[in-house]
Amino acid sequence: MLVRALPVDVPSVIVLDVSGLEIGHHLSVDALSAPAGATIIDDPEMMIVALVPPRVDQEAAAAVEVEEAAEPEVIGSSKSEE
Repeated sequence: MLVRALPVDVPSVIVLDVSGLEIGHHLSVDALSAPAGATIIDDPEMMIVALVPPRVDQEAAAAVEVEEAAEPEVIGSSKSEE
């Protein structure tokens, strides 16, 4: 991201709240607020963050399903002899 500022005004960070962002949505440069003394000079429509759905490994998902379907081992079901 390009920022124009005097050397003493160059921000060390620019904070952007993404807590309201939903999967499939994005935020552009125009969502940023430049700190005092600085100007963001990038294209306001340039995407800076996008929230995409996680990728699922099909083999790993199938292995989890197999583990969940297995019968649990019963321990201590036999009567002890006297």
